[in-house]
Amino acid sequence: SNFTIYLFIFFVISAAQAQIDIVFDIDWTLVYPVDETMKNEARVYLVQGEYYRVSDGAEEVIASLFKDPRFRVSFFSGGDKLRNEELLKQIILPLKDKTALDVAYKVLSREDLSVVSTDENLGFSERFKKDLTIVNKNLNQVVLVDDLKNFTPSGQEDNLLWVGRTYTYQDKFKKLPLSKYIPDSELSWLNERYKLFWVYSSIEEAASLSMKTGSSFKDVLNKVVEKKQPQRPSNKIIREALDVIVKLSNQYEGAKIKLPVSFINCEASFIK
Repeated sequence: SNFTIYLFIFFVISAAQAQIDIVFDIDWTLVYPVDETMKNEARVYLVQGEYYRVSDGAEEVIASLFKDPRFRVSFFSGGDKLRNEELLKQIILPLKDKTALDVAYKVLSREDLSVVSTDENLGFSERFKKDLTIVNKNLNQVVLVDDLKNFTPSGQEDNLLWVGRTYTYQDKFKKLPLSKYIPDSELSWLNERYKLFWVYSSIEEAASLSMKTGSSFKDVLNKVVEKKQPQRPSNKIIREALDVIVKLSNQYEGAKIKLPVSFINCEASFIK
C-alpha cells in the first residue's frame, strides 16, 4: 500500500538523518611517522618518501564502523590530498578487497582547512581549523577523532574526541630520557598504543545511549568521555580496550591485531 511505501521512505530518511559521522585525523591518530630503520616491519608503509606505521587496531576499528549502518567514516588531515589518499589506499581492511580509502565518505585535506589566522608565529592548528560542517551540517551527529585538542573552529569544541597524548612509536616500552614525545610509564605507553580501541568503545557506547535516549550523539559522547576520562591512563581503560581487542579479534579471524610480547607481559602487571 501507499502507506507502507511512505512509512518506508520516512524510515530511510530518518536513518540518513540519524547517521553519525566519525571523522579521523591521520597523522599521530591513525598512523605514526617512523624512520627508515622500520621499513621492513609489519604495517609500515612508504608514501611519498616517508614511512608510516599504522596504529594498532586501525584496520579493524575502521572496518567495524563502516559495517555498522549507524556510522559513516571520513578522514580529515592537514596533509596533502595525494599523500592522504595514497596512504589510506595502503591501509587494507579485514573486509573483502577494501582499503580505508574505499570506505571513506569524505577525504578532506589541506585545501579543505579553514584559515582563521595568517599569523606565522602561531602553530598550524591555531591558524587552520577542521570545520566539521563540511562533513555534516548537523553538528550533533559528527565527531573528529584527533590528537590535537584545538583543531576544530570556535563553536565546535565539543565535536572533538581527543585521543590523549601521543608518543614517538616504540614497539615496546623503553625507559628513555624523558621528553614530551616519550611516555613516562609503561601504563602511559600502553594507553597510547591502545587509543583506537578505547576510542571505538566510547563511540559505540555513546551511539547506543543516544539512540536509546533520543539525545544528540555529540552530547552523550562528551558525557561518556567526561565520566571515563580515557585519555588518563588507568587499569580500567586498559581493561576496556582489551575487551574491544578480544571482540574485534573474534570478529575478524586472522585479524592484524597481533600485539607484541611486551603487551602481554605489561598487561599481566596491570591487570590483576
